[in-house]
Amino acid sequence: RLFVDVPQKQLVLRIKQGRSLQAQDRFYKSSDAFVNVHFTGKMHGKMKKQKNKTSIRRKTLNPIWDEQLHWSLSDFPEFDHNAKIVITVWDQDKLRQDDFLGKMTIPLKDIVDHAEGFNGWFALLDKHHGRAGYVYL
Repeated sequence: RLFVDVPQKQLVLRIKQGRSLQAQDRFYKSSDAFVNVHFTGKMHGKMKKQKNKTSIRRKTLNPIWDEQLHWSLSDFPEFDHNAKIVITVWDQDKLRQDDFLGKMTIPLKDIVDHAEGFNGWFALLDKHHGRAGYVYL
């Protein structure tokens, strides 16, 4: 679920699970998946980015994270209609660079317009904008 906690002045994202992710480990036919989340917006006229990430779920194409991430909205005093949440899913590699699995973007204005927040399955897109699995918020 993705929502704004107004009393706490926080943006809250609960990442439940992933489904049908791409297998990057050819031997195990699985991935060591984690989620990177960026919240970008303006602060005093300059773009600012806050990052957060989940733990890694090993050897699965259907990871369960069930983790909650928070961002302080007091760091972003101006409402920026271009602000957004970018959610990317990665496969961790110990010996090489992590592999990109998929991405989704949610504009902050969409979150503000839905007071109850967002929840459900959302499609991830690969580098070529094709389906790359799903994430449940």
